[in-house]
Amino acid sequence: AFTVIYCMEMLMKVLVLGWKRYSESYRNLFDAFITVLSFAATCYVYYPNRFSDSRLIRFVVMARVLRLVRVLVAMKQFQVIGGTFIDILPAARRILLFLFG
Repeated sequence: AFTVIYCMEMLMKVLVLGWKRYSESYRNLFDAFITVLSFAATCYVYYPNRFSDSRLIRFVVMARVLRLVRVLVAMKQFQVIGGTFIDILPAARRILLFLFG
């Protein structure tokens, strides 16, 4: 159901903005990539074939969560949190290697 909503959103944006203006925004291109990926995966899994593993759909649903990341990046408070997270990644890597390496 969400795939259909995202496809309709993408189609309406393209119709209103036109392809040229729509494709100038990296956010729109990112959303389009996730939407097309979702649609293709849904068709592939539910179309009768030998591959009927619904794990592919789960991965695509997780990829949709990435659409939220672009919203969070636009908000100033989350930019500070994201910057702090990026700053601690090297230390976290060393700790993870120590624990699991």
